[in-house]
Amino acid sequence: MVAVGHTLDISTAPALKAELFQTVAAGASQLVVEIEPRCQIDSSGLAVLVAVHKRLERLGGRLIVVIRDRHIASKLEALGLDRVLTLAGSRAEALAGMGPA
Repeated sequence: MVAVGHTLDISTAPALKAELFQTVAAGASQLVVEIEPRCQIDSSGLAVLVAVHKRLERLGGRLIVVIRDRHIASKLEALGLDRVLTLAGSRAEALAGMGPA
């Protein structure tokens, strides 16, 4: 599980993308990314989540994004990203949604 703190923007997105892609390259097929409440996310941060989702999907894997902040979740829903990404409201819900590794 990877937690994203205060910002996921153009300055932090490249490091997160590199970390997650490296994790996938090392053999992880299932990832959970937890977006902390009140995290500021811009389009570059959202693009990282979509890119990791697509990479895992091509490999038969899965990304679950935990969003406990209703404001952030409603923004993703307004953008239609709830139809692209698998969203969960808690860590427990995300882990319950994971299948066998």
